[in-house]
Amino acid sequence: MVVENVEIENPEINPTIIISVRPTKRDSCRCGICGKKCSGYDRGNGKRRWRALDIGNSSKVYLESDSPRVWCKMSESALHISVWHDRMQIQADSDGFSLPFDPSERVIRRESHTMGRKPVSDTIHAKGFDIRIYTFDFQNEFISLTDIAKYKSDDPNATICNWMRSRETLEFLGLWESLHNPDFNPLEFEGFRSQAGLHAFTMSPTKWITGVSAIGIVTKAGRYGGTFAHADIALEFASWISAEFKLYIVKDYQRIKRDENSRLSLGWNLNREIAKLN
Repeated sequence: MVVENVEIENPEINPTIIISVRPTKRDSCRCGICGKKCSGYDRGNGKRRWRALDIGNSSKVYLESDSPRVWCKMSESALHISVWHDRMQIQADSDGFSLPFDPSERVIRRESHTMGRKPVSDTIHAKGFDIRIYTFDFQNEFISLTDIAKYKSDDPNATICNWMRSRETLEFLGLWESLHNPDFNPLEFEGFRSQAGLHAFTMSPTKWITGVSAIGIVTKAGRYGGTFAHADIALEFASWISAEFKLYIVKDYQRIKRDENSRLSLGWNLNREIAKLN
């Protein structure tokens, strides 16, 4: 982090210290998911401020920086906020800053230890179908919509697009993003919603992601790619496919979560015993 300028707003009435910062050359233009260098896309929503620890009883302190977006072909072929923007949020959490939104309300947190780290993958088994699932933090799982759609059709992409073009689905996706995504674009969403239901209206995962800066649905290229969605969204999609099939998915998903919690609990107990020996 490089400090460029420090200024005081309203010095006589309500002094507020604004610290303008920018990333180092090494941290600039990196994808917020894979952490690799990539090309810039735009300036995002312009400058943004993060609340820092106050000085004394009256002086508020803010960090101010640009919040650009980048275009990454390697991670999800979609737009993402940069690593710098993510690290500012993580730094704010660890140093006691107060973000302009409640961190507990944002489900998707790209923590610094996931940068450049491969996701942990598993498989849900439901009625003879294998459904891929992955996570970076063991708190937010992404489930393959492509694999779920194969239960209903041999053309999963068309099935996903057909589900996404309905007004009810768009309203659900929009509400989810508004609850969990501070970079959600409500103006583009209103445009989509106003067209939903029209015969000529079409929707796809890529169109949704790029249009509203969505984080709840991601697309992955390659042989083992496809469309993935946060568990909240994936289970809603499964309900649309088949209520019975959803129950089988939920049952095995819960098994994976139990196994995961057991492994985490074992690791915690082991670390605690090692600490006692030291």
